[in-house]
This record gives sequence, structure tokens and C-alpha cells, in this order.
Amino acid sequence: MKENFEEALHVIKDVAEKVSETSEALGATSSALEDAGLEEMIPEAGRLSVLELQKEKQEVMDWLHKNIEAIEKGEGVESLDHSGDLYVINKDLQTEEAGALTLGEILTDGEWGIRYKLLSDVPRDIKKRFIVSEAKRHILKLLDKQISTAEVKREIPKWIDGPMRDYMHGINACYNSVLSPGYEKSHTSESGFIAEKLVSTFMEGFQIDNSSPYKLSRGDAFDDFERKIDFYIHIPLHTRGVKSYMEERDDVGIQFTVNPGKKREEHKLEQIETAKRQFGLNDIDDIVLVSISLKHSEGCYKRWVQKGRKPGGPARYLPEAMKEEIFFGVLEKFFEEDTVLKMWDERRLPLGQEKRTTPPTKWSRTAVLRDEVRRWWLINGPLVDKFPVDELKAGRKNENEEDAEESSSLKKKNSGSSWLRGFWKES
Repeated sequence: MKENFEEALHVIKDVAEKVSETSEALGATSSALEDAGLEEMIPEAGRLSVLELQKEKQEVMDWLHKNIEAIEKGEGVESLDHSGDLYVINKDLQTEEAGALTLGEILTDGEWGIRYKLLSDVPRDIKKRFIVSEAKRHILKLLDKQISTAEVKREIPKWIDGPMRDYMHGINACYNSVLSPGYEKSHTSESGFIAEKLVSTFMEGFQIDNSSPYKLSRGDAFDDFERKIDFYIHIPLHTRGVKSYMEERDDVGIQFTVNPGKKREEHKLEQIETAKRQFGLNDIDDIVLVSISLKHSEGCYKRWVQKGRKPGGPARYLPEAMKEEIFFGVLEKFFEEDTVLKMWDERRLPLGQEKRTTPPTKWSRTAVLRDEVRRWWLINGPLVDKFPVDELKAGRKNENEEDAEESSSLKKKNSGSSWLRGFWKES
């Protein structure tokens, strides 16, 4: 089905390039789809809208080609978006407001609405990668709208009733939300969406900065709502250190949840199996569930917003140990633990950030998270202004006398320290 829709978009692309008059567009689009036997892919009521969106995609490609020419002339480039603050990046990949940036941050910050202007003396290959990433991101947004337009115009057959009809109405509501004017703004306020975007941008940025042997990319609206795929991960065949079941696989879909729990995970796995039966795997080898507890992501996002949405995104407000949990939580499904440890320990860090050695086991990493939060508290004082305290789970009182004594001294700094004592104990 997805392949047929893509074929239908190719037909519409040809029409958009040949027909400029709106009055002729609908007829030409319908005729072209019928000739290709793809008229069912895009209902007639949605064809004109899909065509207009295709023209917007062509405008993005025109922008890309124009900027490639500018780069060849030695000129600078800037983000495709036109709203929001514009941060200037010099040849050392530094901004006046946020200091040094990594290439991974520069190429993924657009997901958070951060706009950049790369000066003419920025290396040519970096400018090219930047405008390509900008174009891809905008085209994927337009593709989501094309898919959603086609799906919401599709009538649910009358013979479908009961739970299945309710399910299809629910899916249509998801597609409708993509087309609503305030979709991006309202979507960004959802904790689950924030966590997913935080994971994807952090993992993509890490791969860019370290040339790691994987590539993460976001799925489209159809993948998300129907195939239950949030991201795709591509790992080249014959990559060393992968788990045995990945030896003959290179493309896997990932369904992501930030609220681990037996019942929730069982429900997610059932959804994945249903999607496999309904749509098959087609262009991928499998769909797997990745569960990571990221209850603090919304607090990091709010902190970033409070600080003025500066370059680097919300990930700059994640403690190192939480970044570590994201990294291991995603990759331990696909790589042997020693391989993941090596990738993490050999990572490149932004200027001024200290690297530490990763513990050998997951449970040790949890202990390090506890220790890091404790160090943060001791060095910086009250965390209310530095860490998403309100997002962390309030814990029980410590029974250990040594912890109680330490917590007692910290109480003087912040009366809300019970959450932290519990966090140390339960970790």
C-alpha cells in the first residue's frame, strides 16, 4: 500500500511540473492517476490538496538547488524557516549565544525550530549537509500532510462496524490532527512527543558526530499511526558487533515507548504484531519495541524553553548519565553490549565537556545516574533552578543511617529533597 501511494505521488509530481492552472489541475491529476491504475490511492476529494502540497515540495527542492549554487560561489546559507531567532555560526562552528556546537547539533536543531545562518567561511561540506538536512525535514512534513489528506478523505466502508470501525475513526482523528493549523505547536507540548524527538535528535546527532555504524531516521505519518513505527534504524550488513539476529538484517522499524511496564509493553507488542499481519514488513526486516523511561524529558524541554530556546536543543539540559541511558536503551537491542560500550566510551564531546568511563553493566549505569544526580546537588545547591525537580518521582524516606545523615544536611538547601533521597534509594 505504501509503495502504491509513493507511485501515486510520482504521478502527481509529473502533473505538478506540467500544469500550472488550478482549473486544469484536478482533471489532469485524476486522468494521470487513472491511467496509472492508482486512482484509489488518493480519493478525488483530496487530490487538489495533495497536488498543492507537491508544488510546495518542489519549492523546497528549488530552494535547495539555489543554495547549492550559492555554496559553490562561496556564499553563506541559512535555514529554510523564516520565524524565530536566527543564530549565526562561524567557521569554528561557534555561536555568540551558545559557544561551540557539534555538527550533529547543527544538523538536528531544526527539529526544535532553531534557525541558523552559516557564514561564508564555514566549510563547504558542512554548509551542504546543513541545507540537505533542512530540505529533508521540510519535505517529510509536507509528505505527512499529503498522506493525512489522502487518508482523511477516504471513506470507511459501511460494512465495517464495532471495534474496528472505532479504531479506524481513531486513526482518522490522528491524520486530522496533522492537518490542523496548530498541529506542530500543540504536538510539541505533549510529553511523549517531546521524549521521542529528544531520543531521535540525540541519537541522530551522536551518529553524525561520531560516524557510528547506524543511521536513525523518523517514520512518516502512515508509519507512525498504522505501521506502529516511530523511527527506522539502518545498520549496514556485516557490521561487527551486532547481535546474532541482526547478522542478516539491516533495516528495522522501532516502536518507542517512554513508559515501560509489563502491561503497556504487552499492548505495544500486540499492536506491532497486528501491524505486521495487516501491512507486512515490505522494505524492512522487522519491527521491534524499545522501552526507555524518560519521565524527566519534559522538564529538560521546559528548562530549555525558559533559557530562551538556545542552540543545542533540550538535550543540553540532560545530565550525561541520562544521555547514556538513551544511548544504551536504543542500541542494546541491536548491538552486543561490548560494542555499545565501546561506541559510548570513544564518543566525541563538545568543547569543555569532560568524558568519563562507562560502567560495565546496566545496573552499574543506574548507580552512576544516582551518583551523578547526587554530585549535581552537592556542587550546585538546590536543583529547582537547575534540574526538572517537579518531573521526578517523589520517593520514600531513606532507612539507611548514612544516607539519612547526608540527606539531613542537604535539607537545609531545599525542603523538597525527599524526592532525591528516594531517588538515590530506589536506584
